[in-house]
Amino acid sequence: MVKMINILLVEDSDADAFLIKEAFKKASFDNVVHHLWDGEEGRAFLENEDNPEPDLILLDINMPLMNGHELLKWIKTNSKLKHIPTGMLTTSTAQSDINESYDNHVNYYIVKPLDFNKLQDVINKLEDFWVKTVQRPKG
Repeated sequence: MVKMINILLVEDSDADAFLIKEAFKKASFDNVVHHLWDGEEGRAFLENEDNPEPDLILLDINMPLMNGHELLKWIKTNSKLKHIPTGMLTTSTAQSDINESYDNHVNYYIVKPLDFNKLQDVINKLEDFWVKTVQRPKG
């Protein structure tokens, strides 16, 4: 039986979210993308035990209310969630954002490609590594 992969995407840009969701639709693994608009919505989703636990979390950095750094720090200090692969998928190339992300135990930092085919390649690489290769603890 093939497992449905739950993806949590926290992204405030309609255009970026649309492209990311389209790339996941073209992925070779069964997935559902739960798209939320800001860090506070992401936190509420993760706190609600009726929601499925994500297999992979993708965060933008610059969002209103609670930014990606704040949500990442909350996830990685939460004993029930810290094992979930969580990464930044952002337009920021600032070294300070990269450093802060890794200081807060991000699992990967990816600058959003501007080209859809390159974005699709990123999603395929996430699949190859986080879905097909890595053995993870059960939450």
